[in-house]
Amino acid sequence: MRPNMIKNAHDLILDMEKNFSDINNKSENKGKVFQDFLDEVFKDSHLDAKTKALIGVALSVQKQCKWCITYSVNLALKNGATKEEIHEAGWVAVALGGFSAYTYMQILAKSLNDLTK
Repeated sequence: MRPNMIKNAHDLILDMEKNFSDINNKSENKGKVFQDFLDEVFKDSHLDAKTKALIGVALSVQKQCKWCITYSVNLALKNGATKEEIHEAGWVAVALGGFSAYTYMQILAKSLNDLTK
């Protein structure tokens, strides 16, 4: 997947929000239950929210999920992570995941570029 083939990160996030809302409405609010779970997991506790979001970035690159990468980059930025911290989290995934994870760094880079404009 070439970086210019990836939808603008802002648009991807808006699409996810709309689609999740539609799915939730058709699924007796099961999506809300999941979102409540995510909110609970990602709040400050033994690990702060920024650290958890950076873990999410690394796992998203490792899992090779463009939606997850964009969501996690956005969450990390909202929780005060710097571009450098986000890149470094991505490189942790590459260190463990090899070339296939490396190819998803282009999505991380594009998401960062789009979301920090």
